[in-house]
Amino acid sequence: MHTILPGRPLPLGATRCPGGVNFAFFSRHGQRAAVLLFPPDHEPVEISLDPRANRTGDIWHVFVAGLAPGVEYALRVAGAWDPAGAGHRFDGRRLLLDPYARHLTGGERWGRPGAEHGFARRCRLVENRYDWEGDRPLGTPLAESVIYELHVRAFTVHPSSGVAHPGTYEGLVEKIPYLQKLGVTAVELMPVFEFNESEIVRRDPTSGERLRNLWGYSPIGFFAPKASYAADAADPVT
Repeated sequence: MHTILPGRPLPLGATRCPGGVNFAFFSRHGQRAAVLLFPPDHEPVEISLDPRANRTGDIWHVFVAGLAPGVEYALRVAGAWDPAGAGHRFDGRRLLLDPYARHLTGGERWGRPGAEHGFARRCRLVENRYDWEGDRPLGTPLAESVIYELHVRAFTVHPSSGVAHPGTYEGLVEKIPYLQKLGVTAVELMPVFEFNESEIVRRDPTSGERLRNLWGYSPIGFFAPKASYAADAADPVT
């Protein structure tokens, strides 16, 4: 059993603190809320939040001691169902994603169909250990800039790209010399945060294949890198 404390409302998301993890998320009209933990090789644990102790204004929060990196989690929020009136569509049975999560699981393979009424995604606790290695902006004047906009997957997924890791961040890194040879000074990436490419239900009338949302302008996690763009499933930024 983990020690459960009221926690604090800021910062939002799952934040590692001395001794554990603080969870905080916004829901102004939610009436009941819970954090669900999915420890490896253990049954899920649901932590129900008491609005008298675990709510500050519109923020719900709880501190869970002893949580290790790699534990998956999700949220539940219950409230009114009033689509025609106030527009609320609360469903306390549904698992919700933390909008501030830094890693989402369930989307490691591009185009994997989602589950009914959505898709099987969870949040995962991760350590923020990325090393920028002293990297700094180049400071190229705008008048001298050549900006190349591209899509991480589409840029190298075809075999003609000649890279060892097609359709990934690593594959894009392999093409840097090519971009430099073109005179490109900066690359602008199309969405690299998590989105559900399988959200489209229509099919190609010729092939019958299900259409995919390639571009990604419908995010489900602004702070979570797109896992299916990773060359290494264990490292979502490769």
